[in-house]
This record gives sequence, structure tokens and C-alpha cells, in this order.
Amino acid sequence: DLQAVVTRLRQGEGTLGALLEDPTVYEDLSALLRGANRSLILRSLIRSTREDGAAEKKEK
Repeated sequence: DLQAVVTRLRQGEGTLGALLEDPTVYEDLSALLRGANRSLILRSLIRSTREDGAAEKKEK
């Protein structure tokens, strides 16, 4: 029943309910995702730098 689902969400039950009703859950999740994104970018940069260095060594 849709009304029961909406009621539970408004009460903050479950993951989605917590995201909707508790701003700290949203903020924590957002910070976690930003950190994961930065980590992915940093890993890509390191990998690219290593590959560039290896290519330069081969050219010499």
C-alpha cells in the first residue's frame, strides 16, 4: 500500500527514509561519495603519471 510506504518514509524508516528525513545522513553520504570521487581522480592521475614516465624511459 503506497500510503504505508509514504508514512514509513516520513518517519525516517529505512535507508531512503533516513536520507529524506535526516540531513546528517545525506551530508555523510555526500562526503563519502566526494571522497570516493577524489580518490578515483587521484588514482587516475597517478596511473597516468606512471605510464608517462614509463613511456619516457622507453624512448631514451
